[in-house]
Amino acid sequence: MKKYILVIKSLYIFIVCIGISLFFTGCNGCCNKNNNSNDKDESLSKIQKRGKLIVGVYADDTPPFGYVDANGRHCGFDIVFAHRLALDLFGNENKIEFIAVKPEERKPYLLSDKVDIVIATYTKTTTREEVLDFGLPYMKTTLGIVVQDSSNISSLQELINTNKTIIVNKGTFAERHLQRHYQNAKTLSLYSKDELFPALMEGRGSAIIHDEIWLLSLCYRNQNIKMLERIGEEKVIAPAVKKGNKALLDWLNMRITELRKEHFFKEIFEKELRPYFNSDVKPYDIIIEN
Repeated sequence: MKKYILVIKSLYIFIVCIGISLFFTGCNGCCNKNNNSNDKDESLSKIQKRGKLIVGVYADDTPPFGYVDANGRHCGFDIVFAHRLALDLFGNENKIEFIAVKPEERKPYLLSDKVDIVIATYTKTTTREEVLDFGLPYMKTTLGIVVQDSSNISSLQELINTNKTIIVNKGTFAERHLQRHYQNAKTLSLYSKDELFPALMEGRGSAIIHDEIWLLSLCYRNQNIKMLERIGEEKVIAPAVKKGNKALLDWLNMRITELRKEHFFKEIFEKELRPYFNSDVKPYDIIIEN
């Protein structure tokens, strides 16, 4: 009988010990989970501690959204927007570092933490949303087709049927649109946006497909080309951050909401974009403030 009681006691002590062990393991798991959650929410505080905002932007020679002028200064619509974010965050618009990105570099630069935000006419798509978080949009566009003014081509379908080369910017929505919907299209993918217009004029391709808003400015500055047609559905353009950077995304959306109320985007349209568009292009044909 005594042996039986001792076995029962030993078993009881063993069960209690196992229970205590599981309890503390569970507590540690909760703590780790909370720590991981806090790590994700440090995206904004890390920038504040660093003392500057790092933004990925276009830095080519093609106005008006993001470009470098003759003096080596970053200029354009996206640049003014980025400076304003730095002002709102630090009280100083110059507490910012610009990192030049090509279209296909935007996603990897965000994922590798080389930049905090990308503001580079980044079209929001469901595919991109799988790996990145997009803020509230500030601009809208669709795809357009530009050809030389002397061209007899009348449509995208004619370009494809006659096996004409279509020039696109590598890593852009235009390139993906053709790959998805027109697999038999003959394309020339160029790394830099600066290369598109020269390639068209040199006869390396018969048309350029790109964001309509950029093509409209290109046509305004070059009278020897013309807009052929719009293709695809209307998309929005928005700043992008690394997936899971919720604190930064929430702050960004709060600021965009306030800037819309101030009609900030309409103001920089008039300053930065108006000189590059015909008078029939209205601010709200492009920007979003609603």
